[in-house]
Amino acid sequence: MMSGSPKYAKALFTGKQAAEIDAKTISDFGIDGITLMEVAATAMFSALSEKVPENSTGIFLCGKGNNAGDGYAVARIAAENGHKAVVLKTAAEEKMSPDTQKNYRLLKKMARSSVYNIRFEEQCSLALLEGADYIFDALLGTGIRGGVKEPYRSIIEMVNVRSGKIPVFSADVPSGLNADTGKVETIAVKADCTFNAGLRKLACYIYDGIQYSGSIKLCHLPFPAFLADEYLESTPFLSLPEDYSNLLQYMKQNFLVKDSKHKYENGRVAVIGGSPGLTGAAILAAKAAWSTGCGSVSVLCPEKWLPVYDAQLTEQTKVPVADGGTGRFCKYSVEDTALFLAAFRGCVLVGPGIGRDEETVSYLREVLKLIDPQKHTLVVDADAFYAMKEGFADLFQSKQRLVVTPHYGEQQFLHGKRITDPDLLAEYIRDFPCNKNMVYVVKGLPVMTATYQKRFVMGYDPRIFNRTGYGDVLAGKIAGYLSRSAINQPSAEEIHHVVQMCLWEGYSAISKLSNPSAAALI
Repeated sequence: MMSGSPKYAKALFTGKQAAEIDAKTISDFGIDGITLMEVAATAMFSALSEKVPENSTGIFLCGKGNNAGDGYAVARIAAENGHKAVVLKTAAEEKMSPDTQKNYRLLKKMARSSVYNIRFEEQCSLALLEGADYIFDALLGTGIRGGVKEPYRSIIEMVNVRSGKIPVFSADVPSGLNADTGKVETIAVKADCTFNAGLRKLACYIYDGIQYSGSIKLCHLPFPAFLADEYLESTPFLSLPEDYSNLLQYMKQNFLVKDSKHKYENGRVAVIGGSPGLTGAAILAAKAAWSTGCGSVSVLCPEKWLPVYDAQLTEQTKVPVADGGTGRFCKYSVEDTALFLAAFRGCVLVGPGIGRDEETVSYLREVLKLIDPQKHTLVVDADAFYAMKEGFADLFQSKQRLVVTPHYGEQQFLHGKRITDPDLLAEYIRDFPCNKNMVYVVKGLPVMTATYQKRFVMGYDPRIFNRTGYGDVLAGKIAGYLSRSAINQPSAEEIHHVVQMCLWEGYSAISKLSNPSAAALI
């Protein structure tokens, strides 16, 4: 079973790709559509029954495509298991897809028996929905393109009035959500849970899909594995909460240095950041790096702000650099920085709160030239991207180990557009300097990570991180753990494990807080 195997269980497919694999399973492999519907419906009801009480009343909203066939089948199985099934039929039988017609007729036969509690309705109303314990959405599925038309628009509006009051479940994708883009063009069902049939649908994990899909359950189908092989090279993968424990285990067993005899053997981090009004960013990053257990954190700061850093940082070393009295990194700061980096071996984090002053940008371009691939792993964050707009390709050798962590605004500056979906991310990874040894972190909705070979979508709602300072803490954590590497020259894949572990560590901590803040993650 393809989707049940580790190879495919976390792959994310567009609606178009899923439809093609569906069609090939039927035409080339010989498993008919009605069988696929039955398997999907059985899995969906099994998942639904874990979330609602026995003998509940369900409203089943059915359109005319194959998604509606799943809805009719789930209604039948629900009735067989003691539920009261109220079925909203929105399309004439002759307009239904062939397999949907079959499931509709089966349900009609059952409805004639007094053994089952099944009722058909052809008009939706708030009163009808208010009589339900749950709503099952099988109106539109993956086939929607463009805006939602009547009568579906009005039905979805009424469903969303009830959303939050009773559970709403969607078959495959919430009706109205574009299954290829993850965007809501007019209106979509706000589901509490979405049952992906056979393959995980990318749309549920990106853009509007994150807010509309609720929790997502993969319902396995008997797709033969070879039918999806051709899609995997371009398919992003999902990173799930259960990956966190595996990543932690990897860090402890395979990545972090053990039995260090000296503090410098346990990892060194250099943070280059801070400017007028933005010293807090560098301080947060330095504290976050220290919290990883590394042996030493040094903060390079404009000498004017040394008293500020001295007051806030007690365990981190401060390295004041000449600033010409400006309180900013500038041309006078290059020599002091060069002397420090020449003697430094470890992870260099550049950017938190460093500012975008023209002289600072010029300083950063000079400093980036001083990064030595043999001695340094580089993490670039925040305003440092404004030094990378021009001539970046000339600043690094392809063997430089590099992590970049831009949010959408920084991407807009760096690339000329926002990297907001996995296909765009793949394009820019291919074009980006140092790509073979680089890990790219997209901070936005969704959060994505990538190496040159693979792309990943983080399986959580990132809106929980929409406060100042989280990016600084993330960059500090990444730098701290990377500095503790027992591997002399870690590969991009090994660095990527560290990055994902830091993302899940932050999410795990912040999701437990009633009033989350960046400082609480340290």
